[in-house]
Amino acid sequence: MTQLKKYSTKRKIIRMSLNKYNIFNIRQSFKRFRRRGKRASLYKNQFSSKQQLKLFYGGIREKMFKKYFNEGSLYKGLAIDNFFILLEKRLDVVIYRLGWSKSIFMCRQLICHGHIMVNNKKVNISSYRLKKGDIIEPTSEGIEIIKSMMINLWKFSKRFILIPNYLEVNNKILVGVFIRSPIIKEIYYPKNINIKLINQFYKKN
Repeated sequence: MTQLKKYSTKRKIIRMSLNKYNIFNIRQSFKRFRRRGKRASLYKNQFSSKQQLKLFYGGIREKMFKKYFNEGSLYKGLAIDNFFILLEKRLDVVIYRLGWSKSIFMCRQLICHGHIMVNNKKVNISSYRLKKGDIIEPTSEGIEIIKSMMINLWKFSKRFILIPNYLEVNNKILVGVFIRSPIIKEIYYPKNINIKLINQFYKKN
């Protein structure tokens, strides 16, 4: 059995996480690797891109993923752009983008345990959709949990945490604001994921 190096580009899946393996692969994903061998079919490439994006967003269920795409096709503009915008409006994704937790999974745990409030009301649904002007903050118990996580997180990966323009955060008092809906150019996702293939996959299925 082939052993992977500690930091290996063969770890293909880049998740919404700031662990050391993932950061290494995020760097490597911007480089192009020439692969040899049998050429994959179009469907396989479409399916692979879709699966990688699902895993990047923490393994959202297929039913929910397809629902976002179908809903995105009802709005003005490109369906695939609206699809990404709907994903970025999820509460768990926004908490990750604010830099309050190391991974999307930890963000969901904070929400499910009732440590997050939106507009002074507790929200325990990870897929809760944020609106323009919504204020996100932790509960009194959540403040201590998030502060303890951020101490290690910011020491190790401070330069990898980029707060998007559609969010505003004050980490002294731990308050975030969803200023507006994002645009596709502002959304970070791994460069090896081909969004055109994802668009083709859902339009056919």
